[in-house]
Amino acid sequence: MKLLIYNPNTTQAMTAGFMPAALAAASAGTSVIGETAARGPASIEGYYDEALCVPPMLERLVGLGEEGFDAAIVACFDDTGLDAARSLLSLPVIGLCQSAAQVASIARRQSIWNCLLPSRASSWLGGRARSRSRSGDV
Repeated sequence: MKLLIYNPNTTQAMTAGFMPAALAAASAGTSVIGETAARGPASIEGYYDEALCVPPMLERLVGLGEEGFDAAIVACFDDTGLDAARSLLSLPVIGLCQSAAQVASIARRQSIWNCLLPSRASSWLGGRARSRSRSGDV
């Protein structure tokens, strides 16, 4: 299995930060490759930042099948461009928000806490998480 974990913002330190956990979680024989966006905002904190990230992400992901990748993970909690990537690719594309919301949906109540987001992004991120949750109780 060959898996791409794509960070849609341009902060390489974020990619470097999640790669040890990704590599540790991978099964034997799984190739995990982390990439950071070549252009776009340094962080994604709302709809505008998300809109800037999607075109370069799709440009990168479109050829994954020909490169031998079996799946891709969008490594951004807001699932930046997830639906667009899924409509473009024939291989599985997984989003962190949707994955977390699905796992959390077995609990009676969920919440999101992130001290790095400005208040303007809180309702945007909460809405995204609610839309990805089975129960909508985020």
